[in-house]
Amino acid sequence: MEGMTPLEISGEKPRNMDQRMVSELSDLMLMMDNWQRGYRTWCVVGEDNEWVMREFTDEICEMLQPYMMALHAQAGLDYTIAGAIVMFGFDKVDELRQEFKVYQIYPEWG
Repeated sequence: MEGMTPLEISGEKPRNMDQRMVSELSDLMLMMDNWQRGYRTWCVVGEDNEWVMREFTDEICEMLQPYMMALHAQAGLDYTIAGAIVMFGFDKVDELRQEFKVYQIYPEWG
């Protein structure tokens, strides 16, 4: 599934969706790319960057996830697509985590 968009992952065809929703989802994916680029500038090679991963993860949980649930509840966005967009955000954190070799985001979780 690497390299696939959330719409492709879900199997949803953009033509079946309102064009404004397709545009909104594309914008959200670009936003996640921008967030990742921004958080990358906070990381220092060879140092403990766990706090950066926490910040990035928290931002997804506090900003993106509730917005996707609102789009699902109020705008009729398919739940699978909403979840795929959130996972796209978490994948961006994972890519950054791997790049800077931060292997546990929340070690207290075990």
